[in-house]
Amino acid sequence: MDLVLAGIKPLSLFSGRQKNAVCALLNASRREVGCRHVAHVYAERKGEKPETYISVTYPARWLLNYALRNYFAVDPVVNYGQESGMVVLLNEVADQNAPLKAMINDARSFGVGKSFLAVSAMPYSEYRGAVLFTFDVEPEAMKVLLEEREEKIIAAARHLHVETLKARGLVTSVLREFQLSRLELRCLSLMAHGVSSAEIAGELGIPADQLSSMLADLCQRLGCINSMQLISRAISLGLVNMFDDVMTPPHSGSSPRQASPARPN
Repeated sequence: MDLVLAGIKPLSLFSGRQKNAVCALLNASRREVGCRHVAHVYAERKGEKPETYISVTYPARWLLNYALRNYFAVDPVVNYGQESGMVVLLNEVADQNAPLKAMINDARSFGVGKSFLAVSAMPYSEYRGAVLFTFDVEPEAMKVLLEEREEKIIAAARHLHVETLKARGLVTSVLREFQLSRLELRCLSLMAHGVSSAEIAGELGIPADQLSSMLADLCQRLGCINSMQLISRAISLGLVNMFDDVMTPPHSGSSPRQASPARPN
């Protein structure tokens, strides 16, 4: 395990990591989202020895308690493969999960936060990870806050994930953040689900020629020569969100959003 702590001397089992850059990213994300603490987790599954990379702004005394109580085994952010929701308010999940509830109550007593929001980052790509934001508001108030900030929080989690992987030297230069609009991302999601061009144009409320122009532009920006390659590229870069009902725009709220399609190979 490779651990970077922001705010105190970074602890890492590996030399050469750009720890200062990672700490700066964590603190910048914390300011942007307006949360108390943030944690980033990435489990690299390449090679014979999988490695887990964790970067946090937690106080050292909480991390010591966390390790002593072996919360690694119950923390859904560390074990993010177990959660399929894009955004999950862990306080709600804890109502049906006694070990997780004990961890959250313990974290609250250590001043880590009152509400714990887990966000999947690039969940359908080979670089999938997870980000946890903690807030100094109770869960009911967090639900209201999430209604207003969900899209911003998801974008902040993805940005932190991508930039942290870069700073740690875990990805090649091929992976970079493409600045796509909500309309473009929606178009890619519909395409990935096999929706026809005519239906996509109708769902997006744009004429067919505008859709064709958008697809041509996307192909050029993502270095693709056709729509099939574009879909594959979008999935590999984690640009596609797989919603239950792709013909219904994604809703806001604190309830976990289940991703029913299987993760692409």
